[in-house]
Parts: sequence; structure tokens; C-alpha cells
Amino acid sequence: MLRRSRGAVAADGLSDRCLDAETIAAWIDGDLQAADVTAAEAHVSECARCQAMMAALVRTAPAVGARVPWWRRGWIVGSLVPLTAAAVALAIWIAAPNEARRAPADRPDVNAVNAVNAVPSVQPPPSAPAQQPPPPQIADRIQPPAARETRSTADRRLQRDAKVETTNEERRDQAAAKPAAPPPPAAASPAPLESARAATAEIAPMRASALSKEAFALNQIASPDPSVRWRIGPSGSIQRSTDGGATWEALTSGVTEDLTAGAAPSSTIVWIVGRSGAVLLSIDGRQWRRLAFPERVDLVAVRANDATIATVTTADGRTFRTADGGRTWSLLQEF
Repeated sequence: MLRRSRGAVAADGLSDRCLDAETIAAWIDGDLQAADVTAAEAHVSECARCQAMMAALVRTAPAVGARVPWWRRGWIVGSLVPLTAAAVALAIWIAAPNEARRAPADRPDVNAVNAVNAVPSVQPPPSAPAQQPPPPQIADRIQPPAARETRSTADRRLQRDAKVETTNEERRDQAAAKPAAPPPPAAASPAPLESARAATAEIAPMRASALSKEAFALNQIASPDPSVRWRIGPSGSIQRSTDGGATWEALTSGVTEDLTAGAAPSSTIVWIVGRSGAVLLSIDGRQWRRLAFPERVDLVAVRANDATIATVTTADGRTFRTADGGRTWSLLQEF
């Protein structure tokens, strides 16, 4: 076919640009470079000789079979049929046992129904004894909760009534057995009552004195000298002892506020603080001078070095200090 195609084309149509057999074979096999393929396509589009040769090659090329999709191939379709049948059979086999197990629950047993229906037809013999009631424990279990509660309430009420009746009978028997009660005694003389009141009046001052002594004991101020000490209390009370607490001498403080704390850096110098900003200072241990304080707050503690330097603490935790005998006070900052 190539020979006839070349003979049909005039010999003068051959040129240097025409494709030879090796170039055409490389083109068909896809071995030409991209530039050579472009040049070959441009030449074939203009050269009748090369067009005839390409047409002959196309006619001689073997036919390529059309590709068939996999799902249209015969062996695949043929294998799907038995697989489908097997899947259906497996599903039926899995579902069948469940149906078989549910069947007895859904359908009553024919034999049991017949047995139940047959029981009423048998009449008991006339001589059969009457059925005995169940014991109380079983009866309580059979009865509903409301009935059990009603029964228990009734039993408790009966037991309570029986106890009350028994108690009333015992009381009547005891009343009948007892002799007549003697007449009530005459009114007691008021003398014992008056004696009790007098004794209470005598005990009250003693108890107050004991409480006062206890309060003083809880607020003692010791000095460097063990024999000299003071004790303070409510309403400006101050007492002094020079024999280690064996005897006490009452002193005049000049204030009415309750005194709460004190400090004695020596046997003659004493600082005392109390409520409402009360600050007292004594330099001989007997006479007291009230110092001015910047606030009317309750004071709960005092520390002193001598008659000029002292530090007091308020009930709310603040601390004030004086270095000139109480003429001026400064608030200390805590860090």
C-alpha cells in the first residue's frame, strides 16, 4: 500500500522536507521531540505526498478494540448473581432464629390454654372443707399497701384502748384500796420564808465581794519589786499592795471608766489604760493623773519604758506611742 501510494504521487512532488520512513515510524511510535512533531505536522498539512503516505499508514494500522467498562463485562455480571443469592440466604438464616424465639412469647401455648380452660369444669366434691384463711404474715403480703396500713392502724388503736382500759381499772382498784386521805395541814408559818430571805440578803454582798476580788485578780500589774503590785477593775477601781498581795489598799483614780490593762516599769511609775481612751499615769504609785488621748476608743494594752515613753494598743489593733509623758501621741504604721 505504501508502494502504490508513493507511485500515485508525481515524482516531482518530492522535496527535502518530506518525511522519510524512519521519521514517520518514530512519529507513530511517539519517539519524536516536540519540535520535530510540530515541524512534521506543519509539513504534512501542505504536502500531498506525505498526506498519502500517512493515509496509507492509518489504513494499515491494526484496529484497536473499544474498552468495555468493568461492570458490563460478562464474567463480572455472572459472578454477581450467585453472590447476591448467597447474601439473601444468609440474611434469611440470621433472621429465622429470632422469629423462632419470638414465636413462643407472642403465641400462647395451646396445651396450657386447654389446661386452664379445663380446670373450671372440675367441680370440687361437696364434702371438701372450707378453705382456711392464710396466716397473718401471708395475708399482709397479699393485701395492698393501703389495706395493710389500715389494718396496722386499727391494731395499734385496739392495743392502745386495751392499755388505757387496763390502766383505768388499776387506778380504780388502787383508789378503792387506799384509806381516806388526811386533811391538809395548816398554812406554814412565814417565819422560814423570812429566814431564807435574810440569808440570801447576807450572801449577796459576800458573793459580790468574791466576784470583785476575782476580777481584780485577773487584772494585776506587777512591778520589778515583787512586794509592790496593783490591781485594777471596773469603774476606775485601783488597789495597791506593798506586801506581795497579802493586803490591799484602795486608791482614788479620778475616773469612772473600766480599767483594762497596765504596766509598771518601776515600783513607783505605773501606766494604766481603759475604755473610752482612758490613760492614767502615776509617778509615786499612789496618786494618778489622767492624760489626754487623741481618740475616745477602748484601750486594751500598754507597754512603758519609763514615765515619758509608752505605747498603747486600741481594741481595733492600732498602736499609739508617746515620748513626752502623754502630751502628744503618734500613730505607728505596721508593715
